[in-house]
Amino acid sequence: MFSLDICKRMYLGVCFFADDIIFVDKTREGVEGKLELWRSTLKSKGFHSSRSKTEYMECNFSSNRPSEGIVTLGDKDINKSTHFRYLRSIVQRCVAQASI
Repeated sequence: MFSLDICKRMYLGVCFFADDIIFVDKTREGVEGKLELWRSTLKSKGFHSSRSKTEYMECNFSSNRPSEGIVTLGDKDINKSTHFRYLRSIVQRCVAQASI
């Protein structure tokens, strides 16, 4: 089961799950920087990432911090997601829901 504790341990990291990658940072700018570095590294090796399939999920670990706005990659806005699926768990705002 995925828990808030696991999400906090991923904080400021990069996690790989099969063909998915999770970038975690304290700020929107930090995530955008990691996305851009990943995109440019892939491009230099002859690969590309799908901007249309790229999504982000915001987790405010401090309830008094407002949303920081929209995440962008280059000049394209990234779609915001309310959840993601990992194995048989659905993670919503870094709290695991019932397995499906």
